[in-house]
Amino acid sequence: MERFKKILFVVDPEKSCQPALERAVALAAHNQADLAVVAVIPRLHAGIHLSGDGTTSDDLQGAAQAQQRVRLSSLIEPYGRRHRIRTDVLIGTPYLEIVREVLSEGHDLVIRPPDGAASSGRLIGTDEMNLLRKCPVRCGSSSAGDQAPSGESWRPSMSATATDPARRRVMP
Repeated sequence: MERFKKILFVVDPEKSCQPALERAVALAAHNQADLAVVAVIPRLHAGIHLSGDGTTSDDLQGAAQAQQRVRLSSLIEPYGRRHRIRTDVLIGTPYLEIVREVLSEGHDLVIRPPDGAASSGRLIGTDEMNLLRKCPVRCGSSSAGDQAPSGESWRPSMSATATDPARRRVMP
């Protein structure tokens, strides 16, 4: 079995992802891999004045980016002593920015917490579907109740776990 060398963990700026992050850190430590934790925020249109005080969308974009950097720092702080983790805030369409990050940094595994699509009756969300179609590496979706990724298969795959405890089963 080949080991992962560069793992990308994508944080959802709106949701808690602690259990999935714990798994990503453990997987990176087990594989002696580099771990990058990123958040993707939407791009605001540049140059638009939003109020009478001179605030522009560029100012808001910078403030949102700074806020996410602080959140990422606090999120990885408990793991900083055990494993070196790189953080970054990407700006744009989530699946496109994730694919760009994979291509530019050479990640061989992408882990992203579930987006809540199961609560709306879908197995996976739009961003996950686009990642499965476009991303050149293994992509996974992880939640608190599923098994840690084994990494034994090189084919693109995604595992999802029902969030309802009564329906706790792993779906291929």
